[in-house]
Amino acid sequence: INSADQLIKQEDVDKMTEEIKSITLEPGEEILDVIPQSYKVDMENGVTEPVGMHGKKLTGNFHIIIGEITSAKNIKRCIEKLDINVDKLFLEPIASAEAVLTHDEKEAGVALVDIGGGTTEIAVIALGGIVCNQSIRIAGDGFTADIQAYMRHQHNIKIGEKTAEDIKINVGSALSQLKDPPPNYVVQGPNQMTALPIEVPVSYQEIAHCLEKSISKIETAILSALEQTPPELYSDIVNKGIWLAGGGALLRGLDQR
Repeated sequence: INSADQLIKQEDVDKMTEEIKSITLEPGEEILDVIPQSYKVDMENGVTEPVGMHGKKLTGNFHIIIGEITSAKNIKRCIEKLDINVDKLFLEPIASAEAVLTHDEKEAGVALVDIGGGTTEIAVIALGGIVCNQSIRIAGDGFTADIQAYMRHQHNIKIGEKTAEDIKINVGSALSQLKDPPPNYVVQGPNQMTALPIEVPVSYQEIAHCLEKSISKIETAILSALEQTPPELYSDIVNKGIWLAGGGALLRGLDQR
């Protein structure tokens, strides 16, 4: 801090943030956001708002969001085609957190798992920012593909994506035993061997079995994210539970695993 009174101003914080943006990136990448996690003023750790404090040295921990330039441009282009101006791109877990978490919850510390269509986003959020996050390409679309493959191999019936989606909605489950189980769902389609139309009743237990591998991978990713969490925050998350969001989180029994 170069000022005579060693008072930390907003421009000091902004300058440090801009310096972080000068890091070397891979070709085709850009920094989408720089999220402050905590600051250190001299020997005092865990400072959330350094502006207005006195100190000789200001450092900080930041979460840097890096993305592909072409992907970011494509997202902006899609939105702008709807005559909506894009001011800034946000990391998906941050947007989800704004929608489902209160200010106090984001400050206290929570784990948020957003199971979308193409990806599952896992984020540990505390003091209003992201402590750690992880993204895996297993989510709702993967569940649908699992069901298509299961019906093809187990029942010798060929079904499309829409039918698989209907199966997921009607008898999709993350558990093989439910307190309030749905009735079997009858699927119609061509037999792969004869091409003749057939009907196959499908139970929720079958779908729980065929989705087990994908759900287990999501659980492994959640545990991996939690392993990066500070011990004191980890205990809070264990006591408070994990927040689920996204269409894939509607799978029966997922919140009971």
